[in-house]
Amino acid sequence: MSIIFTQASIFHLYRLGLVVMGKTGEKYRLSDEGDMNALIRYCDQTRDPSISRQFDAFLDSVDPATLALMKAKRLISYGSEARSDNRGRLRSVG
Repeated sequence: MSIIFTQASIFHLYRLGLVVMGKTGEKYRLSDEGDMNALIRYCDQTRDPSISRQFDAFLDSVDPATLALMKAKRLISYGSEARSDNRGRLRSVG
């Protein structure tokens, strides 16, 4: 089952891809579901502050049901209850 993102989420995901490409040189094609999932997983695990800020903006644009689906597909490592307010604390623990 594919995840369907809103237009706002896709906009933030596109910007996220640009930030990651600028930092790493790695290009992720959003038209490819595997690449898009890899981008989300990479950004979920990174400690780079500029990527994390853009990833938080992306997560803030995703509705709770989609966040739960992303967690179930293991694209993100935390539940929908941990939004951008708590991300810094969660990241610093692990």
